Amino acid sequence: MKQFTTLFCELDQTTRTSEKVAALEKYFHAAPPDDAAWALQFLSGRSLPRAVSTKNLWEWTAAETGWPLWLVEECHAAVGDTAETIALLLTNSGTASPLSLAELVKQRLLPLKALPDGARRELLVQTWRELDGNERFVWNKLITGNFRTGVARTLVIRALARVAGIEPAVMAHRVMGAWKPTAQDFLKMMSDEPGEFAKPYPFYLASPVELHISKGESIEKLGPLSEWLVEWKWDGIRAQLIHRGGETLVWSRGDEMISDAFPELIEAGNLLPDGTGIGIGISTALNMLRDSNAASRVVILLTDGEHNATSIKPLDAADLAAAIGVRVYTIGVQTPHPAGLPSGVDEQMLRAVADKTGGQYYAADNPTALAAVYKEIGALETSRVGREQFESFTEYGPWFIAAGAGLLVLELLLRSSWLRRTAA
Repeated sequence: MKQFTTLFCELDQTTRTSEKVAALEKYFHAAPPDDAAWALQFLSGRSLPRAVSTKNLWEWTAAETGWPLWLVEECHAAVGDTAETIALLLTNSGTASPLSLAELVKQRLLPLKALPDGARRELLVQTWRELDGNERFVWNKLITGNFRTGVARTLVIRALARVAGIEPAVMAHRVMGAWKPTAQDFLKMMSDEPGEFAKPYPFYLASPVELHISKGESIEKLGPLSEWLVEWKWDGIRAQLIHRGGETLVWSRGDEMISDAFPELIEAGNLLPDGTGIGIGISTALNMLRDSNAASRVVILLTDGEHNATSIKPLDAADLAAAIGVRVYTIGVQTPHPAGLPSGVDEQMLRAVADKTGGQYYAADNPTALAAVYKEIGALETSRVGREQFESFTEYGPWFIAAGAGLLVLELLLRSSWLRRTAA
């Protein structure tokens, strides 16, 4: 219990993200797996149900301290937090409990709710007497089901990922999955064994262009417009809904799994068929290009797997692309696999799709190779679909208007003084 209490105090006493993550890393490096599993249970927001009613807590605190009940309640009104009030009122034993966090939860916390009032009070008071002040404060938060540390779940995931040496997105998927607070499940969660999971794809974010036309800067400064993408700035958060292996997940742009916040999206996503639908992917792109008048219409298909869905077949989609004059360039992303195992990319199918449409197949096994592929495709497919032009000019009209108005005022002044019209 001492290790977990120290972690709680360190998290509670700082607002710096780096210090919170460092404290979490230190704890998960040193804590036994059984303790670490229960710590993750509480830190990730999976608190246990309240074990003792508030009424009983106040009555038993009053009996243990010898203070009248009304005074205990007044103390709570001044402090504002039940767990802290009780921890402050009880006499400090001055010694830390020898029980670990896992032992305290299994031997004291979990049995509490099922005990009759008399036995529950006896076990609770015994635990209070065995704990020091800080441990008692944490214990009170656990029994009230109101354990909060001021640390976001994303920081817990980041620390765990660093300790395990895996990507935060992988750890997020594991933490958000089905697991129990046991040493076995925790060790499995921290293993570096690769597993199938719905990892989010990279988020491509638009940034505002820093260009000052009024100061004489030209649009030419941005380079070829064909190398730019323009998109709307939508309100709200960017998210990805991924359905894979019978599981539906929602990810935010910060690599945070937010599935539990959008149950309606999960329900809708579960209606999607399983499998990788390369054919439907090509067809969707063709639907976007069918009304385009561009001189060069292409689809770039990037995949690290094979078609296994029951929807449109890739070669049927390729026939449709060829019929409307769209070339399909296919890229197979080769990921490392143990010797003797296939890469998972159906290169034969990808070559056939490219050949049917007049495109070309490429293989890439690292980011540099992938960038080179895109550059080559860009060189092969250069289409000017229009060029936006800006002209800078100075408006002189207002000056002439002002001069004319001034002459008119002068003429009126002269007419009303010594310069007058005479009859002819």
